[in-house]
Amino acid sequence: MLDGASTQTDNSVIEKYCYNNLESNCDIYGGLYQWDEAMQYVTTEGVQGICPNGWHLPAMAAWTTLNTYLGESNVGCQTKEAGLTHWKTPNNCATNSSGFTGLPGGYRGTSGSFFRLTELASFRLSSQYDASKSWYMWLEYRFSFLDISTLPKAVGMSARCLQD
Repeated sequence: MLDGASTQTDNSVIEKYCYNNLESNCDIYGGLYQWDEAMQYVTTEGVQGICPNGWHLPAMAAWTTLNTYLGESNVGCQTKEAGLTHWKTPNNCATNSSGFTGLPGGYRGTSGSFFRLTELASFRLSSQYDASKSWYMWLEYRFSFLDISTLPKAVGMSARCLQD
């Protein structure tokens, strides 16, 4: 675990941030990773990156497939953990009927500060937008949808691995 003020580096050690620099937050919500660290310093979509053997970081196409498969309009409902144990109220329509169990681990901003624990789940995608930004998928406590957007690669966010 690195302090939020530090930058993850290419040193053959998987480095993570834990929200507010508390290991207990990693135990609940998982680590937060800059894009380069999650990708293990390669740029190939669908790479194994920090995932265990037999797993990979999803490209944008995988999230598009998930969105289509679950019906687009209420994908957030089907992928967020139900209840208020980890999510801020109202956690609109969360049922986790897909079994995805998205948790709101927040994110680490480029300044090293942490934001939106219990409000936002943001998941790294292996797809680049350009040299400084990458795509990610996000869920929020107030909304019923899953959305895809871009942020700087230096932002620390959750990673969700897919089995090969």
